[in-house]
Amino acid sequence: MSTHKKPGKPFISFDRNFGFYVNFGVSYKLLLGVLLVAYLVWEMYWVYKVGYKAIKWHTHLVVYVYIWLLLSLVVSLAAKVTNGANHLKYQVGLASICVTLLLTEGVLYGLGIGATYTEQLKYGYTSPYSTQFETWYRTRTPNDSFYFVRPEFTHLRKTNSLGFSDREWPRQKNKGQKRILCLGDSFTEGIGTEQDSTYVSWLSYFIQSEDTDCMVMNAGTASNDPFVNFVNYRDHLYAYRPDVIIQTLSTNDIKTDIALRGGMERFVAGGKVKYNNAPWWEPLYGLSYISRLFFTAMGYNELLLRDADIDIGKIDELVVALFKEYAATAAKNNCKLLVVLQPLSGNVNTANYDYDFVNINQKLSAVPNLYLFDLLPFYSNYIKVAGKPVGSFYWKQDGHHNAEGYKMMALGVKRALDSFDIVKETAIY
Repeated sequence: MSTHKKPGKPFISFDRNFGFYVNFGVSYKLLLGVLLVAYLVWEMYWVYKVGYKAIKWHTHLVVYVYIWLLLSLVVSLAAKVTNGANHLKYQVGLASICVTLLLTEGVLYGLGIGATYTEQLKYGYTSPYSTQFETWYRTRTPNDSFYFVRPEFTHLRKTNSLGFSDREWPRQKNKGQKRILCLGDSFTEGIGTEQDSTYVSWLSYFIQSEDTDCMVMNAGTASNDPFVNFVNYRDHLYAYRPDVIIQTLSTNDIKTDIALRGGMERFVAGGKVKYNNAPWWEPLYGLSYISRLFFTAMGYNELLLRDADIDIGKIDELVVALFKEYAATAAKNNCKLLVVLQPLSGNVNTANYDYDFVNINQKLSAVPNLYLFDLLPFYSNYIKVAGKPVGSFYWKQDGHHNAEGYKMMALGVKRALDSFDIVKETAIY
């Protein structure tokens, strides 16, 4: 028994063995196109809500389906216009290429070849140029608990009422008390160890073992740079009346943050920030692991920057101008500024920074109320005396210090305080 409808309409049929069939007279390309349009609308909605974080594993793959459909349509239209006899051959070849690209993308994604740092941490692709959730101060949620989760470690953090990974700081400063304010990025906040083993915690331990009437405060936040640290001090942290500020400066600050974000001009009205413009091809980089092979070969890093694109002269000017203002602001508040050059594991291995600090060092050495100390020689000597490889002080994959590395950093910073007699001058001990 069977029932029939007009051609092109769905119909149902039964055979004598009670088989049941549903047939559709709808082109599979049309059906696929409808589904992909719906998918695209859904993806655009999430892009609007969360930006590049909307990119998931399926987003990377479906791109090549869109490419296939678009090019297939072009081939079909061309065949109709030219009455091409090789239409099917071209369609098969096109489908083969797109399937190959899709499979290649899947393999690269699965193996993590070309994955950015945030993708390696399973956070998805995050645009370094995005300011959607950024503010002038870039602090964490106040009075919160969270975890630093990495493949090599998981560490709990608790923030104070200002959003810094530290205990609560009393505003009232006791007579005779000295305060040291530590500002910096993830190395100051202490990613890679427990909260009681950060460099700031070690420094507090070393200092308080000699004088309990000194408070060391951790105002470091991962991904912050000296410009953000300065604005935090200028607008808020001065009220806690620190006697000494310890500000770190690394090649990451220079080549990652300042090169991408700019200087003080980034702080615009309304507490918002504006970074340098992203390259026009960032969406392609974010969507396609295959494209990243090309951009990497062209010399671009995951920040979409090349060393040749970094204007060293301009960055030097921005950094020197910042620290002049920083030191002057601190002086008005009866506070001294210690700037510490902080080496990364690669710098220690090569005994050299991957940025030329000579010009910055020369100009900062003449700035009043500013003391500059390079930790690299201290690190090299400390590791040599310890008789251990550099890797014993850093996490291999993550790159941050482990607890032993942060102890070394604290000892180096304390050496800096002592070498300039900042401790003596401020009567900390």
